[in-house]
Amino acid sequence: MIVTLEDILSAVEDGAVSVDISEIKGDDSLADAGIDSLEIMSFFLSIEEKFNVKFPDEDVDDLNTINDIIAYMEHL
Repeated sequence: MIVTLEDILSAVEDGAVSVDISEIKGDDSLADAGIDSLEIMSFFLSIEEKFNVKFPDEDVDDLNTINDIIAYMEHL
């Protein structure tokens, strides 16, 4: 599956997080961008819904940046 930074950001721009999504870069840590742990779960749920994928809980802990998410999704 091929996805881009813009694809990921558009999946969560509908209010899944309280930070300005447009300010997040691909290699920024989600936590450093100000996304708290509850918002991170909403972030992943939004991506799962848009792309019809499932992130196992044990894998989410290793996906700290959008680039990590993109690389992970390329292997689905």
